[in-house]
Amino acid sequence: MLFALVASEPSAPRSPYLIRSTSNQITLGLFESDFNGGSKVTSYELWRDNGINTEFIYVDSYYADSLTYTITSGVVPGEIYTFKARSLNSVGFSNFSTQVQFAIAMPP
Repeated sequence: MLFALVASEPSAPRSPYLIRSTSNQITLGLFESDFNGGSKVTSYELWRDNGINTEFIYVDSYYADSLTYTITSGVVPGEIYTFKARSLNSVGFSNFSTQVQFAIAMPP
């Protein structure tokens, strides 16, 4: 009898979490997927809306050795942004994480 292990897409990572927000940047903590689908996760992607709850835009890819990400451009003080993340392995992308919202701090 012969068995074959077939890989699948990884599970969605948990939602990003807020580390710090200032008037000109926001730093998020990111999670690895709990299940890699039987194939090493090669990267993660962070996405956000433009602050007015419209379509999401790709921010950047990140890797398991760097699970924090700081956004320093395109953010407006006092604006609320929605974020989500997904993971990638050799089979494909996971579903997106649950969306979360964070505000950019107002200047003092």
